[in-house]
Amino acid sequence: MTLNKTLISIAQGVCDRPAGDAHASMVLQHARGVTLLTISTSPELKVKFRSVTSLVLSCNYSVEHGESISDGEIKWQKQINNSFEDVAVFSPLGGQEPYIHPDMVSDLGNRTKLVTLNTNVYSSATLVIHDVVCGDEGLYQCWIEYFDAIDLRDEWRKSSSLFTEYKVSRKDNGMKFLCSSQNNLTQEPGPEDLKRISVLYEPGAPVIDLVPFKEMYFAGDDLKLECVLTVILPQDKIEFSCSLLLIYHIPTSEGRGKEIKNLVRDFIEAWQCVREQLLTFTFPTLEGLGKVPKEYCQKMITESHPVSVLLPTFRDAGLCSYGLLYFLLKKQNNFLQEYCKKKKMQYTQLPKVTVNDITSPHLISYHPDRDILPMVLANCHYTFQVGKGTKIDYNFGDLERQLMDRFLFSKSVIDMPVYEFELMTYRSETTNAVVFRHLRQKIKQEPLTPAVANQISEEIRAYPDLCQTLDKLDITISFLKSVGGDANMSLEKFMTQTLKMENPFPSQKARSSCVCKHAQSLWMTLAMEKTKRQASHKEDAFEGVSGELRVDLLPDQRDVITSFCEELSIERLELLLETLFECIMLTITVPKGTDDDDLDMTKLSLRDTMIGYLSAPQYDLDLTYPGWMTDLVGRIPNEGENFTKIMNNQAVDVWLFLYVIYSQKRIERR
Repeated sequence: MTLNKTLISIAQGVCDRPAGDAHASMVLQHARGVTLLTISTSPELKVKFRSVTSLVLSCNYSVEHGESISDGEIKWQKQINNSFEDVAVFSPLGGQEPYIHPDMVSDLGNRTKLVTLNTNVYSSATLVIHDVVCGDEGLYQCWIEYFDAIDLRDEWRKSSSLFTEYKVSRKDNGMKFLCSSQNNLTQEPGPEDLKRISVLYEPGAPVIDLVPFKEMYFAGDDLKLECVLTVILPQDKIEFSCSLLLIYHIPTSEGRGKEIKNLVRDFIEAWQCVREQLLTFTFPTLEGLGKVPKEYCQKMITESHPVSVLLPTFRDAGLCSYGLLYFLLKKQNNFLQEYCKKKKMQYTQLPKVTVNDITSPHLISYHPDRDILPMVLANCHYTFQVGKGTKIDYNFGDLERQLMDRFLFSKSVIDMPVYEFELMTYRSETTNAVVFRHLRQKIKQEPLTPAVANQISEEIRAYPDLCQTLDKLDITISFLKSVGGDANMSLEKFMTQTLKMENPFPSQKARSSCVCKHAQSLWMTLAMEKTKRQASHKEDAFEGVSGELRVDLLPDQRDVITSFCEELSIERLELLLETLFECIMLTITVPKGTDDDDLDMTKLSLRDTMIGYLSAPQYDLDLTYPGWMTDLVGRIPNEGENFTKIMNNQAVDVWLFLYVIYSQKRIERR
């Protein structure tokens, strides 16, 4: 049985430091990855002794599901000599009444008041000491002993897990994986689990290349035979996402780290205040009305949660931040509306502001200690009469006027159309078609010549090199589509000098011939080469293309395509593959709603889409396809007796089937 203890301390008060009536509260920062009872409080306690001075020590805590506290296990303690001694003893709701520890009765006498409070958000154990004397000065702590049960059996333990996905490569043979634990009660890391792994991989099927390749040779010709063994390995990288990156992973030691830390803390506190109300709160999204998922509302957000809860989106964990923001802004509008009713004012006459233009002065915001407390004290009058003691009066009229002038005057109604909210867009939620559309808006794009494209493909023979080059090119394009650049600047120069990449291209031809206006064409060349190799080795080709475009062809459709390709030469079939690949990547994968006409590409005929692509290719240069190409695409089977029309949602399977036919034709030619 494991007993968990939580310790909080407040700084020592000093007799000659000014303060007035003081309230003490503390913040417990939990150990990363460890679930502890949540206790919250405020800053240091500073006490100035007057004839009438009170000290309020309030220990706020919240009990999660599975946590339990026994009677008498909530204690305010004071440091005496080198140990903490009990001062006041409390119990949770329904338990025994709080009391002053017998050893402290003589010191505190009748100067104390014990208060317990239970709300839907938190509970508190408050020790009030009246007529404070110098002997009350010292270091106090709130000590709570509690059990954290994982279920209702007699097993009292709590476990925490962190999952990370890792792509294993052959370089990882013999690698160690380390896992350690640490919490706020231990100063050093806990035990580490050391394991080594062995990595095995299968060789691919060897292929003999004839250089030069031709159908007929003559005696005396030079012929080079090359046995090529291609091993398809996963890319050597760790796949991280915002669902794996935890809040405490956010660096807070440099730059704006302190500001980020404070913002995260404010978000967590705001979430704790309203999460139960969000259970039934609905809000608009571009996809209709939405709600924060129940499983999120039922739990506090801690630093062990993924970063995705802080990033607003219209789905999954991102609904937490979007829903919280919409809820708070809506509350301000509702409050101003009620205020106008009470004051007989016109709500429609209040100033308005859009979400993107909000600044702090537009919002109803205040700090209880820095803003409200000075106002209360300024409108509080003490009178002392001999024999009657101190009498306290408040000027509520002036206080009300000051509150309205300070916090409500000139506040704005917030206009909240859904499209005004800034949302997080993940790379997996966009497509290459959208990325290249943005790129073309910044830098006009032109295609590489077929000879240059073929030479680049031949020079990058190793599959890992091909994958690494594509990864670097992805990063480069993401920068170019955002900041733009000189269309005629060397692509290698931009990657090495601006982005500080080392050896971006293993291909000499790519280094010498490719400029920024070739970024799209180079990506298409390398992506198609990668797709060919994946398809040849039965790997998952067309990474990133959604399942909506992966509908399989029907048997009758395969038969018609086979007949259609029988009369095609390898050269024409290869150009058809290239054109279809570009059409898929640049046109068919455009998400619904991207264009003004809200066109759903999956519902259109593949032949009609390709005809449209040939007439308007996605380059900023007039391209002229051979006349036979237009005729060839026009003859793609579209419909007929006992034949189902081929749609865009079958485009991926069409390409893969055509590539099988193309590969067979190459083998037959050899």
